[in-house]
Amino acid sequence: MRALLPGRPPAKLQALSIALWSNIRIVSYITGHALVILSGPHKLLQTIYLDDAEPSDSVLIDEASGRIAVAGGPDISIFKPCCVGDNTWKWSLCHKLRAPNDDERINVLSWGAGDELLAGSSRLVLWLLTDEPQIIWTKSVANPVKFAQFSHDASLIASTGQYDRLVKLWRRLTFSTEEVRFEVSYLPHPDVVTSMHWRQPHHPEQTMDNIFYTICADNKIRVWAPLDRTCSKSALQLWAEIDMNDAIQPRQPRNSEFAKRRYGFIIDGRDFSAATERAVQLGAAMDQDNRALEHLVEVATKSPEVCIIMDDRGHMAASFFASGIPPSDDYAQFYGFAGGLSEESFTILVHYFDGRIEWLDSKVEVLFDPSPRKQRLTSRAVWSGHTGSIKKIVRNASGKILVSRTDDNKAMIWRQKASSSGPVLVRQSSLYSDLHIHRTCLIGEGKFLINLHHHSISLWDTRSFYAVRIATCDFGLTSKPLCVLLIPTIETNASTVYVAAIAADMTGVAWEIDLPQEHAVVNGANGFHRPHMRQFCKFSLGVDEDIAYILPIDPAGSSMMISGFLDLFATDIALTYTYGGRVRTWTAKVDKQNEKIDWLLTSTVETGIFNPSLASGASIRKAAIVDQDRTRLTIWDTYGAQLEFEEKFPQHDIIKDLDWTSTPHTQSILSVGFPHKVVLMSQLRYDYLDAGPSWTQIREISIRDLTPHPIGDSCWLGNGNLVVGSGNQLFVYDKHIELSNRLVANLRLPARQIYVDLFSVVSRLNGTLPVFHPQFLSQCILSGKSNLVHLILTSLYRKLIFYTEGDELDGFLDIPLEDIYQNEDAMKKVHWKEMPSSYGDFTTDCESSVVDETLGTALNENLMRVALPQLTSTEQFRLVNIIECVATVDKHRRSMDDNAARYLLFFRQHVLRRSQGLPEQPTVSWREIRAQLEVVARNEYTKSDEKNPIDCSLYYLALRKKSVLQGLWRMAGWNREQSATQRLLSNNFNEPRWKTAALKNAYALLGKRRFPYAAAFFLLADHLRDAVYVCMNQLQDVQLAVAIARAYEGDDGPVLKEILEERVLVDAASEGNRWMATWAFWLLNRRDIAVRTLISPIETLILSTPSSPTSPGTITLRAKSYLSHDPALVILYKQLRDKTLQTLKGASKVPARDEWEFVLRNARLYDRMGCDLLGLNLVREWEFLKPPPPPKKNQPTPLSLTPPDLRKLLKRRGSLVVADMPTSPSLQEELKHPISPHSGKREARTMFEEPDPNSLLDSFGF
Repeated sequence: MRALLPGRPPAKLQALSIALWSNIRIVSYITGHALVILSGPHKLLQTIYLDDAEPSDSVLIDEASGRIAVAGGPDISIFKPCCVGDNTWKWSLCHKLRAPNDDERINVLSWGAGDELLAGSSRLVLWLLTDEPQIIWTKSVANPVKFAQFSHDASLIASTGQYDRLVKLWRRLTFSTEEVRFEVSYLPHPDVVTSMHWRQPHHPEQTMDNIFYTICADNKIRVWAPLDRTCSKSALQLWAEIDMNDAIQPRQPRNSEFAKRRYGFIIDGRDFSAATERAVQLGAAMDQDNRALEHLVEVATKSPEVCIIMDDRGHMAASFFASGIPPSDDYAQFYGFAGGLSEESFTILVHYFDGRIEWLDSKVEVLFDPSPRKQRLTSRAVWSGHTGSIKKIVRNASGKILVSRTDDNKAMIWRQKASSSGPVLVRQSSLYSDLHIHRTCLIGEGKFLINLHHHSISLWDTRSFYAVRIATCDFGLTSKPLCVLLIPTIETNASTVYVAAIAADMTGVAWEIDLPQEHAVVNGANGFHRPHMRQFCKFSLGVDEDIAYILPIDPAGSSMMISGFLDLFATDIALTYTYGGRVRTWTAKVDKQNEKIDWLLTSTVETGIFNPSLASGASIRKAAIVDQDRTRLTIWDTYGAQLEFEEKFPQHDIIKDLDWTSTPHTQSILSVGFPHKVVLMSQLRYDYLDAGPSWTQIREISIRDLTPHPIGDSCWLGNGNLVVGSGNQLFVYDKHIELSNRLVANLRLPARQIYVDLFSVVSRLNGTLPVFHPQFLSQCILSGKSNLVHLILTSLYRKLIFYTEGDELDGFLDIPLEDIYQNEDAMKKVHWKEMPSSYGDFTTDCESSVVDETLGTALNENLMRVALPQLTSTEQFRLVNIIECVATVDKHRRSMDDNAARYLLFFRQHVLRRSQGLPEQPTVSWREIRAQLEVVARNEYTKSDEKNPIDCSLYYLALRKKSVLQGLWRMAGWNREQSATQRLLSNNFNEPRWKTAALKNAYALLGKRRFPYAAAFFLLADHLRDAVYVCMNQLQDVQLAVAIARAYEGDDGPVLKEILEERVLVDAASEGNRWMATWAFWLLNRRDIAVRTLISPIETLILSTPSSPTSPGTITLRAKSYLSHDPALVILYKQLRDKTLQTLKGASKVPARDEWEFVLRNARLYDRMGCDLLGLNLVREWEFLKPPPPPKKNQPTPLSLTPPDLRKLLKRRGSLVVADMPTSPSLQEELKHPISPHSGKREARTMFEEPDPNSLLDSFGF
């Protein structure tokens, strides 16, 4: 944890308490209705929320027992420590005290001897804390008690009232619990007593005189001691005075206000001596000669109490008191003790009554060095916060300023400040509004703030310690305002800003605000500019339907890029979502000349999530949506309207908050807030080969051990720190992740440090892959770039020959980038050995440029020797597999084409990964080829020792080989069904009676849930349709149904067509499976649509059936997943498009805009996969079809049977395009008749060509 803001301490004299108990330094203070217990500047032990109706007023720790007493109103709560683990202490309630018939607020507490506790209000009450707490002494006083303290031996009580100059000294006469008596005397002072302190012993059991210190409003410190004065009735007499005015020479003129202000506090001798002793030990160990330390040793030998006095310009005064601060806030209390952060440190806690506690640290020889020093104390932490529960945290665009808001319309503005230990949050201003704050927006680099109320907005100046409202504007909207946001402009650091409020009906109001200059006074005096706010315009976003919510886009850690153009490249500024799950993103531009704001819809995503409960958008075109149950999270890419991630959390994990940030390289990080934890999620590279997740959890932050209060909100800072608001506390977590984290441990990060930067982890999980990464090589193989694969692997081999652990390995292997993304240059790197010729064994280099089996074996031996720093262990195993597969494919290269090489390589890689036990998708199902179906039947028969013919009945009957099945039943003598089955199979099933018998057996087997055997009897009855529906519905195996249909009736049967149209295409549309849809259309001989399926939405290409998708809401989230946009689709599309005239015709029907977006989408997918160079190669080498020439004007279209040549659309030779266009029956009949002599002679044609779609031959059915 980088910083801690546990809550704002109240301006109470006993709001803070410190103690050294059981060798643990405990610091406790009250804030609102909570008790905060800490042991260091950034170490929170526990937060306890009190059930009292009124806020707490005082807290006190008992050093002897570790108990903590808290007073709130008339009640006192006692908490005792208990050990819950290894040196882990938690406090639990053990007593709840209230005096009978007493409703007065308790102002002060003090622990006495044993189990005694003193409480002071308008009377002093002494409690005895036994199993049944009881009051053993009470005394009313004239003035409500302000201070009341036991001496260390509990024999004296010193008390004083509000604005009292007399200190009452109560001397105890009896220590019996049955009868407690005190006598009182007075210690007079010339002015109001402002502080008191009893001398503390070095050890609790030590006997010593009671020394009493008082600080008076006359700037004097008085020391009272038990002197031997017989004439005095008081137990203590004045022993010495210290004039604080004379102790410090004035640094301001005598009449200056600052010259008269003094601060003083007492450091007990036990803390001073302990700190000096540790400093001497440390100095001896470091063999230092320190004169300041020698001086301290001389003083410490006398065991003195040290009185420290400072003026307002001293280092102890942590802040300069500006004008306008209430007198009640202009007060501070000091607490000093030895050993804070370390044994040699000396710590001073300062409680400022303006709502802060500061932890100051030093070394005792530095603090008391008599020589001049620039800096004696170092600020380690400042504790502050709210008094009420935090409701919302909002940041500005840069992430350096944020505002936290509570339910009671109070807000704190925090500024990120650099410190020696890293960036921390310091309070810049505080705000209280008399109107309900609906939304908040920071403007002017966080120096000003806009509050949206129900019917107005207000402008606040937050540069001073207390925010000042400087302008207000009323507005009238027809529906409830939902959002207030800043409209970006081209001018940077402009003094004029524009703010808009948008209502639920998508109408809004915009204001123009002229901000004052940097150091201008907001009242407009002395010629300074007065801030001005006016209504700029009203607008409508042009959406008819009511929206569920609208919210500003999270800047995601990056500044807004304003181009000045209103287009799709402009930065999104707002996100809306409807109750039906339609998400839209918007951008806007200010038109100053026409005094209007132009809005542009940049994206629309149909999520299919009804009644979303939460949403959050990022400026890097990401959106997170949570369903109405608040347990399912979906992450979307709004640019491509595709689903990237979906996760269902347990019912007890209710999602309450979403926040975005990004790395400097625009890689996304999402924080998901739950009631007691925050999960940080990082995007991952797309992985289509393994269908891996595109997001993962990288860190979990739990606050359950720190506070029982649920999280109210969280927010990212610009540097990657996360601020979590819980109750009235703010926790600031830095971006450092432990290397022992379960995910980080597998990244092979340098182990020289304990922590690793969050941005470094996300960059490692994303970013550009090295060219030897298995995913990059796999995509190169799919793209047909086998030459590039050989170039990369041979270059890697040369690098690893001399590689040792710790050496740097270039991600591109020093290969020129143009040789990677230019196919021609990669070809030049391959030598003649790969080319089929009579010189096949000749190479121009002494080293091979092709990965054959010899080089592949040598390369894998090197990979077994060293661990590549850019790869995980799993990825390096995959690289070894790819090298072995590439070498095997190269051996058979001359006898196969590119597709055969792809299949052999990936199938062999699949088998290798299965044998090594690496993660893999479900096993490859058997294929539908008829020749293989008999092999499957034979394998099913022999898979068991019994060799049961029932297992293979379905396959043999699908092949219409009943005789083979009969032979197998003759050998199954062990089966009790043998005789009945043999008699049944011996009949002729072409007869209706035996078909009926087979059907009865099939339905009986269905009732017994013997589904495969039932399907076999349906085939025996020649009911193929029933058999395949059993396979699809009962067995849930569509592949088996297709295989049975193709084997039984061939590829042109009606049942197969029905399966493809009614089931396969519907499933493909609902799942977004373009591979399945293309295959189905290809089997249906609709090759033109098969090509279009790779680009166009599948649901737009299939016929509407009762089971087909008819609306976006019926399409599953899986169909919108990024996995449905595999970059290999663009390779398949290019191959199919150029293969036949049918596919060429289908490609010609694809709009050029759709094909353009298809190519760009796949290029972006390559980029997200880490294969940026392949994306560059795709857009550089892609060939679009030639557009047909425009028809000439005033030229009639001839009626000709010669269709246009689609091959002319290609930019290369079309001689390899297969002519597979069907001819219509009317045209075939016309071609049979001879040509009429009146029509002239026609040139004979050897092949039919498709007519121009625009010609009159369209009426013939083309």
